[in-house]
Amino acid sequence: MHTKKQSPARGLAVLAIVSVLVLGMGTAVRMVGLQKMQTRLIDEYGDHQALQPFQLSAYSRFQAENAITFVALENGQLSGQVFPEQVRLPENASLPDDFDDLNIITIAPEERDAVNQKASYSGNTATSSAQSLWVMRLITLPDNTSLRLHIADYQADEPVEVMSYPAAWSGMDWDVFGDYGRQAYPQWTSNLYVRWGDSWMIGLNKDSILYQPGIWRVTESLSEEEVQTLPTDGKVQYGDISVDVLNKSTEYGSVELFYVPQNLEEILKCVTLDQYLGVLYQDTDGNIRFDLVDENASCLQQELIFQDVGTEYSCTQVNTQQADQSCFVLGLHQGTDYRIVSLQIDQSGKLEWIDLPGNLLNDGSLLPGTTVIQRSDDGRYLLFVGREENQIQVDRAFQQVDSLSYPIGYRLNVYDLNEKDVVYSGLLDTGAAKVWGSYVKNPSFMFYGLAGELLSLNRDYYTVFPQEAQGGTTND
Repeated sequence: MHTKKQSPARGLAVLAIVSVLVLGMGTAVRMVGLQKMQTRLIDEYGDHQALQPFQLSAYSRFQAENAITFVALENGQLSGQVFPEQVRLPENASLPDDFDDLNIITIAPEERDAVNQKASYSGNTATSSAQSLWVMRLITLPDNTSLRLHIADYQADEPVEVMSYPAAWSGMDWDVFGDYGRQAYPQWTSNLYVRWGDSWMIGLNKDSILYQPGIWRVTESLSEEEVQTLPTDGKVQYGDISVDVLNKSTEYGSVELFYVPQNLEEILKCVTLDQYLGVLYQDTDGNIRFDLVDENASCLQQELIFQDVGTEYSCTQVNTQQADQSCFVLGLHQGTDYRIVSLQIDQSGKLEWIDLPGNLLNDGSLLPGTTVIQRSDDGRYLLFVGREENQIQVDRAFQQVDSLSYPIGYRLNVYDLNEKDVVYSGLLDTGAAKVWGSYVKNPSFMFYGLAGELLSLNRDYYTVFPQEAQGGTTND
């Protein structure tokens, strides 16, 4: 399809050529609900053949319909499947929050007896104070196993309040109350992890004082059942009752040091590229570098990405759905300059990379929120996949009007690096617009706002793009 070229930035005229995929419908009783989930690709600008070099796949979960849809784009053709009576995503479509990296500040073992002796108990809460503290890093991996590491000692200038709650979230052991120590050790930390071969690799930085900064291989992690069977090794005093607990200062699981980049200041990301491990980091001179590492922990290739970026920068990894590619968006100069770094292993095993401005689509939007950035095998084209939303005004009580947004699909833009322009733009409608439309068209929508339904729908419908393009399979 050839059309007269126009700028996508000025509003795209929807053309009459639409690729429609009607997914299998299941039982007749659920026909109406499943019809909402038909997936279609609407060509809005340029030649549809521009999609041919790319492979793309996604799963969408529709909890209200109790179903999952799978859609794939290959050789420019759309295909897919619906899985009725299915609400569990496949293992290859893990969500970003499947990895947790949590700092716990608890009492040092040598101070436990003194903390218990001066503890007071009221209702369901025990309180005391401590000065000698330990910082523990609780790491939960996407395979639902975990490990806990003692990363630092922390000595308070004055006694700080610690609390314990029987049978509550604290696990009954002592926790530091409030925000004390959180400036140095925030509760949630950067998710520096990757599955490489049969091993989980994690990045530890200088805040992990008792572990050398670098890439560590997880050699043992425990399931929830295994953690629950660990022997108790401490006590918490609740009034006249002494309760046996597993100390929060107790380590479990294990790691071994695998790789340390030269002149390391801070690890930013660790990724896989084909059979190699990739490490993006800042060195002690303020430069951003990327190391390509083999299974023997040898650096095969090192690339200087940016020089002297200082300390005010951000780094976001963007999905590529290709095993031989990786992509990052870096915000430099306090977020005023965004750069896209696309890395690719060529057929000879050599690492190639390009650096592009973050606003190269010239549509007024920056790309850190882009869902997928994929490069063609010949290196000439880039596919950008970003979430498309629609905004509505909702009337509330007392003449209050709120602006809400809801997903209508994903924008697909193909960018030609030679022509330095967008050569194709289309909308992948995953069925979200129809689901939300049923709420918007409800006659009571504007009067009541349906806030609960909006929040519930936002939680119960979502689309996941696996790290690698996959065939459509789900868990039974």
